[in-house]
Amino acid sequence: MIRNICFSSILGSVIAFGLVACGGGGQKDLPLDDPLERTMDVGKEAVYYHRLQQAETQYKLAFDYALRRNDASEIDDAGYNLAVVQLGLDQLSKTQATIQQTRNELYVRNQANSYQLDLVEAGLFFRQNHLSRSATLAMNAQQSDQEDIQERAYFLSGLIADRMRNTDQLQIYLQKLDALIQKSKHDASDTWKADQAELQARLAFQSGQFAQTLVNADKAENIRRNEIEYRSMARVIALKAQAEQALGNNRAAAAYYLQAGQSAALLKDKYQARLWLNQAMSPSADQITYNLAFSQLKKLEHEDKKSKSNAQH
Repeated sequence: MIRNICFSSILGSVIAFGLVACGGGGQKDLPLDDPLERTMDVGKEAVYYHRLQQAETQYKLAFDYALRRNDASEIDDAGYNLAVVQLGLDQLSKTQATIQQTRNELYVRNQANSYQLDLVEAGLFFRQNHLSRSATLAMNAQQSDQEDIQERAYFLSGLIADRMRNTDQLQIYLQKLDALIQKSKHDASDTWKADQAELQARLAFQSGQFAQTLVNADKAENIRRNEIEYRSMARVIALKAQAEQALGNNRAAAAYYLQAGQSAALLKDKYQARLWLNQAMSPSADQITYNLAFSQLKKLEHEDKKSKSNAQH
């Protein structure tokens, strides 16, 4: 059976990834298409080891194999996987093009809806801060009968509500996530528990409960680390920095911004890394924190100059 992947960190400065397998397209009783199966499996393995460029190559092949097979479900899965990986590589225009191409191929095969494509497109718009468009697509994805898609959609909707400072909506989506975890036919994955803890932390922060924010964010951070969801982990660490700032602990806040910025830099999320590292270099930072943040920023600057030099040659 072909399996698709679902993004667990794609929503950070991310979603962008710590990716895991989810149940997906294809029917168990049909003969296997060996090239299609192999490319999907190799792509999934490449994602697991964070080799996203290799995964992109494999999923492009898988998409072509799915077209050759002329199976809408497998086209849907391959297109979704490719779009998720491209979003993880911060290739936003390519992500949009893949989503649109997949939708077009599904349309001519009489498949009107794809909740998982709605989900990844919602993640794309969230990254671009088009929150109303992201919210609409995330609500569409909530209608999926796949619990993994529902869970991701509730979590993304909660993040959107948090960014919009809509505490009531954030609480509603946390409640939906809680209910899904309780009624799920399967034991909740650690990723689900981390999502739950992060939304709890964000709700506590929006409600002015900054000490509780730190408790819930600690829980989310530890799970993210164990699940190798480093981009989401960095996002949670930055939330801890905000909570410490709100409590007046500016030195601790600077240290957390440094940690988040270092992770983002090493994950090649340079835009977010610079934001957090600059916040780490606050007047309240101790000298070691300041020096480490400054050093990391200089490394990013050096990498940018090297990339420009290589491009010119």
